[in-house]
Amino acid sequence: MTLDEVKALCDAPTYRNAEQIVGSNAITQMARSGNTLFAQVVGSSTYTVQIELHDSNPPKARCSCPAARRMPYCKHAIAVLIAWVQTPERFQESLFAETPQPAQAARGRARRETVERTDLQQQSVQHTLKIAIEQARGGLLSASHERIELLRALSQNLESLKARRLAQAVSELADLLEARLHRAEPQIEHRYAQRLANLWLTLRALQEHYADRRPLPLHQYEEMLGRTWREKDLEPRENLRLAELAYENLITPTGFRLDISHLMDLDSGTLYREMKIVPLNLRFGDPAQLEFKPARSQPLLAKRVGLYPGYAPQRLKILEEAPLEQSFADLFPQIRRYALTSAHEARMQLIAHASDPFAPPQHTALIAPAHLVWAEGRAWWADENGEMMPLALFTLPTLIAQQQALLAELPEGALIFNTASDPRPLDVALRQWRGQPLFGWLALMEGDVVFLPLSMISPEGVRLLRYGEAATL
Repeated sequence: MTLDEVKALCDAPTYRNAEQIVGSNAITQMARSGNTLFAQVVGSSTYTVQIELHDSNPPKARCSCPAARRMPYCKHAIAVLIAWVQTPERFQESLFAETPQPAQAARGRARRETVERTDLQQQSVQHTLKIAIEQARGGLLSASHERIELLRALSQNLESLKARRLAQAVSELADLLEARLHRAEPQIEHRYAQRLANLWLTLRALQEHYADRRPLPLHQYEEMLGRTWREKDLEPRENLRLAELAYENLITPTGFRLDISHLMDLDSGTLYREMKIVPLNLRFGDPAQLEFKPARSQPLLAKRVGLYPGYAPQRLKILEEAPLEQSFADLFPQIRRYALTSAHEARMQLIAHASDPFAPPQHTALIAPAHLVWAEGRAWWADENGEMMPLALFTLPTLIAQQQALLAELPEGALIFNTASDPRPLDVALRQWRGQPLFGWLALMEGDVVFLPLSMISPEGVRLLRYGEAATL
């Protein structure tokens, strides 16, 4: 292909704009496989471009920008073609030929775009399978800057396609290869094998789904396929009495802020999540979209609710609500009765949750420790039978040295946090613990089931544990 042939594909203004893109080095992650090119172009946003070259026909271009919907060749596609003609050596040979096109989250997107994304998802599964086979054969010895960059590009493209679980699995492999390359972690073979097995299981499940041999259950659609649920898809519920147990603001690696209220149904003990998802790179639209979802400091009656398909704790959308007449103090006995009092029961709950290989790695729980104990160089919560589970606590960096000195003076098996005379050296917010239930995450860390507390629950309300500080809602 020549530059004259590229010029013939578009009008003069589009070509001039494309030349400026090439001149400003805005094209990244250039790769090819066979007759397919793909790249990303950085402009007002980051756009994904895919071009299929044909000997006897004009190239077929796809771009995730809005202009590509109304014209066969946008300036981003023309820029990639110019770069291909001028410097083909910059397009690294890759096993995956198709670049997933980012799904547009705007309202009213056409069904055609959804079908196209599904087609690209199927293709990406096949290409990722080839990569997985290569990684299984090469193992950690395949660690190189080029290989890591290839995996990072693949992960980013999978994320743009909303294949979140695949994207995460590929990204974790890239992290381990990078750690091996820099000798940052000398013994990571077991973790590498686990991550590769996770990637393989996900790929096989998606292959079975697309072949209509074993369709995915509905609760896996969002995580595995990036399904966006509408209000008509939600399961209706009525008259749920809810109380908030914790509130979080999280930033995802993919550029979103999650405002999460962890809620309990006071009549069943079922845990739910109310969540607002905010894109951090939002440039247009209503500024109110960037506002934080407020915490729910008072119990409420959710008169009408929609439940999203998904793993527990299910996400819900409150459609109509009213305040409850009872105060948090009045409702505290109901909340406490649902708390787990057995470390064994908590451990079995996580194991049952993790028996599904595609379930999220963490599981929310409300626990009622009998004691908090220091033993074997770490903090634990213990039940009345003496069975213990490790606590994973966040601590301000400025307090670490001070706390380590205090911990060194604690005798083995010393009770901590529960009397005024104890030094209570760990998380500052837990210094006021007097037997209150703790809400947080059960998780498997380094082969051990641990509890990561997010809040303390008392008749006075919820006290959040925020990296060493206490905040009362």
